[in-house]
Amino acid sequence: MDASTKKNDGFASNGRTRHFRDLLVWQKAMNLAKAVYLETEALPQKEMFGLQSQMRRAAVSIPSNIAEGHGRLNDGHFRQFLANARGSLFELQTQMELAAGLSFLNHANVTILMEQSEEVARMINGLLHSLDAQKPRAPQDQADLPTSYLLTRYSVLTPNFIVR
Repeated sequence: MDASTKKNDGFASNGRTRHFRDLLVWQKAMNLAKAVYLETEALPQKEMFGLQSQMRRAAVSIPSNIAEGHGRLNDGHFRQFLANARGSLFELQTQMELAAGLSFLNHANVTILMEQSEEVARMINGLLHSLDAQKPRAPQDQADLPTSYLLTRYSVLTPNFIVR
């Protein structure tokens, strides 16, 4: 096998894992979604199209957004989908608190689900911070910019702009 076809230990050339299934955060989010599906079976029948449906949709949305974002072409899109996953996670946490507060779900089981969701939240936040750290940042003060940066940055707008 030559170097161009080598798997590179599961990582793509951009440093990302080749498959979203390799992401630990996706695996944990999938486990959370499965646990929510099982736990919401205990909800009253009258909540089948209300809280049960909402909780399940939010739970499924978390790993789905992680997977979809991983499949996008750049880290900016991945960050956006991770933010969506985090939003769905917070939505799920709110719904779990409501279900427990209404005594629809066992408080001990909700506590376990909340702990799982907090772990997923920490992992999503860590991944977001990791992607932000990799994002190239332009210097804030233009006096610190190299002339070549200014020329390439402003050449489209003002072709005669030269810093001396």
